[in-house]
Amino acid sequence: MNELRLNNCRPEPLLSYLKALGVFRLVAEDKENGDPTARLSWSGGTAVLHSRFERDGLLGFFLEQYAPTPILAPWNGDSGFYKGGSKAIDKSGPKAIDCIEASESPRFERFRQAIRIIRGFAPKKRPKGEEKHLLMLNCRNELPDDVVPWLDTCYVLAENAQHFFPLLGTGGNDRHLEFTNNYMKRLVEILPPAGGRVPDELKKYLSAALFQDPIFDIKKKRAKGQFDPIKKRAIGQFDPGGAGGANATQDGFEADSLVNPWDYVLMMEGALLLAGSATRRFRTGAVSQASFPFSVDPVAVGFGTSAAEEASRDRARIEIWLPLWDGPMTYGEAKRLFSEGRAQFGKRQASNAVEFALAVNLLGVDRGLSSFTRYGFLRRNGSSFIAAPLGRCAVTHRPEARLLEDPALNGWLDRLRRASSQKKTPERFRRALRGVDAALFSFTTRSEVGNDSVYFAEILAALGDAERCIALAPVRAKELGIRPLQNLRGEWAEKADDGSAEFRLARSLASVGGEGAERGSPATIGKGFSVSPMRYFIEPVTASGYVEWAEGSVSAVWSNLPVHENLAAVFRRREMESFRAGLHGISLPARYNAHLADVISFLRAETDDEKLGRLLWGLCTVNWEACDRERKMRHSSDLPDQQREKAKAAVPFEYGILRLLVQPAVVEAERDHWRYRRLTRDEQPNIVPDPSVFALLGSNRKEAVSTALDRAARRLKAGGLLVHGYRYSGRSGRPMEIRSSFEPSRLLASLLFPLSYHDMNFIVNSVLYPPEEKE
Repeated sequence: MNELRLNNCRPEPLLSYLKALGVFRLVAEDKENGDPTARLSWSGGTAVLHSRFERDGLLGFFLEQYAPTPILAPWNGDSGFYKGGSKAIDKSGPKAIDCIEASESPRFERFRQAIRIIRGFAPKKRPKGEEKHLLMLNCRNELPDDVVPWLDTCYVLAENAQHFFPLLGTGGNDRHLEFTNNYMKRLVEILPPAGGRVPDELKKYLSAALFQDPIFDIKKKRAKGQFDPIKKRAIGQFDPGGAGGANATQDGFEADSLVNPWDYVLMMEGALLLAGSATRRFRTGAVSQASFPFSVDPVAVGFGTSAAEEASRDRARIEIWLPLWDGPMTYGEAKRLFSEGRAQFGKRQASNAVEFALAVNLLGVDRGLSSFTRYGFLRRNGSSFIAAPLGRCAVTHRPEARLLEDPALNGWLDRLRRASSQKKTPERFRRALRGVDAALFSFTTRSEVGNDSVYFAEILAALGDAERCIALAPVRAKELGIRPLQNLRGEWAEKADDGSAEFRLARSLASVGGEGAERGSPATIGKGFSVSPMRYFIEPVTASGYVEWAEGSVSAVWSNLPVHENLAAVFRRREMESFRAGLHGISLPARYNAHLADVISFLRAETDDEKLGRLLWGLCTVNWEACDRERKMRHSSDLPDQQREKAKAAVPFEYGILRLLVQPAVVEAERDHWRYRRLTRDEQPNIVPDPSVFALLGSNRKEAVSTALDRAARRLKAGGLLVHGYRYSGRSGRPMEIRSSFEPSRLLASLLFPLSYHDMNFIVNSVLYPPEEKE
């Protein structure tokens, strides 16, 4: 078996890819003159034909034995079956369909037969409405079996409607360009209708179409009236670079489209491998619709000229992801591949470009594939569409991508997509969706393997941006059926950990749960909580089985202020709700504790606050109740030794004193150091929170920190605990006169992060005098 490299059959443009399929199909299907054992592979960016043919044998097959497939579209006005329409060779010549119908060449026998059958039931005038639907139905019922693959590729009939494969425009035409008529024109140019030998000049064009051989006399001056087969011919959407028209070249000049007739013919022959079928997608609210191989809804991400409007039906029809494979594939395997033409995403078929890219990562497609070439059918030239190559996506096994099959995430994205397709939807909602799609697409198409957590963190941040954007208009979101994103898998808390302080800090805050309502306590906030979970302070939501929008929520205090000021506002509001619930101090029950070193970095403004805020919004959508509390608890000992030592050496005095007053606790002497522990039943704390301290910081006045520290020192002394610089009785009642460089609102925000008892023990022993030894 010979390996013949088809140097001019490449994955891009679309014409070139389909041309490779056309060569493969025609060779494999011709049992008499072709090679049914032929195989096809892709190597080094070109198609490779594995068959009995050598170069000259393959050329001879097409020049001498090739019999064109009947490709006809009588439902189109310019199909050749009705008056008018373009001519075959020049304005005075006969129609191409008439040339084929009157030909005597045995190679056109099937074509002539199909034309005769169609003329038997086609109407006298161009059909419209129900008559067009009936004509399409008759074509399927009356035409020979070898024409059916063309019909399946062109359209699908479902109930009383027709669905067209955008690969072939709207039923074999793109506005004024009729593909089948153009195909017949090219045929009569390269195959003499009367039979006989193909002119030697046209052999060069076949060699150029298959092997990229030069045509040396392409610029040779021709005699008047002599036909030039490669110039001034329409190509349509299949080869944007050769389509011509205004600004067709880089210099911006007008140019004619350049078409090798063999290119066009073999391209149309190859399109027949991509046949569609009527199917029902098993999804909520699904209806019977056309389903074509590897075709999905467009998403305007992942290519340089992408814009939000290019995901709309007005600017983009579909996307088609065409497979490439390294190993030789038989024709039967290729037919099965394209007939299935689906990519599995979770328990459903991928329905858009992002889900298809995820399916490629999860190997939800045939395992023999190496990559996919992505094409978008975009409006670029007036009202015409082009098949724009949008890049390639390698089939790379990324098992971590299973996290993105999260039903909660995809159900929410589905609702947001449906809403974004409506005209009344705010444009910022569409931008939010596009940001999520861009993050998901970046994860699936990156070249490196591993480092998944960095991409998962960015996805979470994009989800946070989207949730925050939608939360600005909860009434409109409710009208559009967009619920708050909720119940993401607990795995997000681990797998999205990119190792940054911002992620750890955001995770600790997002995991702060609600305080359970006790008998006799004030009215609960939310469902079953006297103090709400952290999410309720971030966005206007409430819980009644599911998290729902709550317009006018008084708990949600997040605004357009800087992140640290928002966190300070959350602290004050949570303090208020804790007080209303009859709690002492501020309730901070968390699944994950913050690291002391990270909190100090935040206090010193060394962290990226914008990233912290984005991740906080995203992580608030995680189902924290599903996390294993005992296994998930973290403290500063998880940090590298270097970071741990940095924290021990640099606990700011202002932060340490104030942090002790956030929650009630018992601090007791244990030999030569203090031990910080939780209260037991009916035990009285010797650290009692003082709300006035935090009210001072909330005022954000210049002297707020100094005054708050003095008040905090007196409160601790009342519990028998002396802070450094406050030992002697002569100091009692006198201010410590500490001048702090910390902004009051940032210092207040830093107190919101939950800490482990390990870190609290360290803080106690950092800011208090050691216990005095008893004699």
